[in-house]
Amino acid sequence: MNPVFLHTNSIMSFVMVLVTTGMLIYAKNVPEKTKLRKWVMFYYAFQVAWFSGDMLRGSLHPYLTGSIFYQLQVSFWFAPALSGTLIILTQICYLFIKDTFPKERKMILKVSILYFSGFVGFNIYNEFYNQSDENAMQIAGFLSGFIWNSWQVVVCLRKAGILRKSNSKVAMGHKYLATVIGVGYVLPSITTIIFGVYSPMGFWFYFVLIWFGNIAEITIYIIYSILPANFKVKVVGFTFLTVVSVLLIVTLVFFPPLVPSDIPQRLLQQEGLRKLFLIFILSTIVVVVGLSKILQFSLILPLKRLLIGVEQVNQGNFSSPVPIGMPDEIGHLTRNFNKMTKSLKRANEQLSNHAENLEFQVAERTSEILIQRDNLSKALQDLKSTQAQLIQSEKMASLGELTAGIAHEIQNPLNFVNNFSEVSAELVEEIQDIRR
Repeated sequence: MNPVFLHTNSIMSFVMVLVTTGMLIYAKNVPEKTKLRKWVMFYYAFQVAWFSGDMLRGSLHPYLTGSIFYQLQVSFWFAPALSGTLIILTQICYLFIKDTFPKERKMILKVSILYFSGFVGFNIYNEFYNQSDENAMQIAGFLSGFIWNSWQVVVCLRKAGILRKSNSKVAMGHKYLATVIGVGYVLPSITTIIFGVYSPMGFWFYFVLIWFGNIAEITIYIIYSILPANFKVKVVGFTFLTVVSVLLIVTLVFFPPLVPSDIPQRLLQQEGLRKLFLIFILSTIVVVVGLSKILQFSLILPLKRLLIGVEQVNQGNFSSPVPIGMPDEIGHLTRNFNKMTKSLKRANEQLSNHAENLEFQVAERTSEILIQRDNLSKALQDLKSTQAQLIQSEKMASLGELTAGIAHEIQNPLNFVNNFSEVSAELVEEIQDIRR
C-alpha cells in the first residue's frame, strides 16, 4: 500500500513551507547584521521545520498513525519545531524596533524554554505511552499557541503604550503587530480548540487566518525595515503570494478538509490533490524563477544602467548616454534622461564660457580700477603739494603784513624824534646866537 496519501492539510502546509523557506533565504541574505535579524532568521527556520513536519504527517496514510516513524516525527520534529517557533516569536515581539524590557525578555526566554521542554516531553509521552492520541497532541499544541501568542499580544500592546508619547509611528507598528498576532495566531487556536482542526469551520479559520497572519507579519517586517526589501523582491514576493492565495482558495473550495480516517472520501480527492500539488510547484517556479528573470532583464538591469547614468551626471560626466533598450516606459524615461543630459551639457558649456568671459572682464575691469587708483593717488599727492604751497604762501603774506604793520608803528615815533631833534637843534643855535 502506498504510504503517501495526500490531504488538504498537506497541500496547505506545503504552501507555508514555500513561503517560510523564501523568507528564511531572504532573511539570511539581508546585509544588515542585527540581533533581531538573527532571531527572525531562526524564526523562519523553525517555521520551515514546523510546516514541513505538518506536510509530511498530513501526507501519510492513516495506517501509519502510531507507527514508530509517526511517533518519532511528532516527538522530535513537530513538537520541537512548534516550540522553537513560539519561543522565538516571543523574543521578536520583545526586540521589535526597540528592546523596551531587556530583563523581562531574558527571564521570559528561560520560562518559555522550560515550558516547551515540558511540551516536548508531553508529546513524547503521548506518542509512546498514550497510543499517539492525536486529539491530545492537537489540543496541547493549540493551547500552547493560544497561551504564548496571547502573551505576545500583551507585550506588543505594553510597548505601544510606553512608546506612544516618544514615537507614535513606532507605537503604531507594535499595535499592528499585536493585531496580526491576535487575529492570525490567537483566533485560529481558539477556533480549532472549539471546533477541531479537521472540521470545515476549524480548518477554514485555521489556515485562512494563519495565512493572513504570516503575510501580514512579513509586510510589517518590510515596512518597519526589520527585513528591508528591494523592488525586485517586493514584486516577485507579492506576485507569488497573490497567485498562491488564489490557489489556496481554490484548494479549500474544491477539496475541503476531511477527517483523516475517512479513507473512501479521501481517495476521491487524491488525483485532484496531486494535480494541485504539481500546480503549486509549477506556479512557484514560474513566479520565482520566470518572473524574476523577466524583471531582471526588463526592469532591474535598465534601472541599474539608468542609475549608473545618474551617478555619472552627478559626478559631472555628461558624455556617456545610457543605452535605451526596449521601447517601454523605462526606455522612454531613459530617452528623456539622455535629452536632459545633453541639455545639461550645453548649459554647462555655456556656463563655462560665461565664467571664462566673466573672468576676463573682471581682470580687465580690475586693471582699469588699478589705473584709476594710481591716477587718483597721483592727483591726491599733487593736491597735497599744492595745499602745502598755498599754506606757505599764506604764512609769508601774513608775515609780510605783520612786518609792515610793525614797521609803520616804529616809523611814527622815529619821525617825531627827528622833528623834535631838528627843532631842538634850531633852538640851540638861536640860544647860542643870543649869547654871542
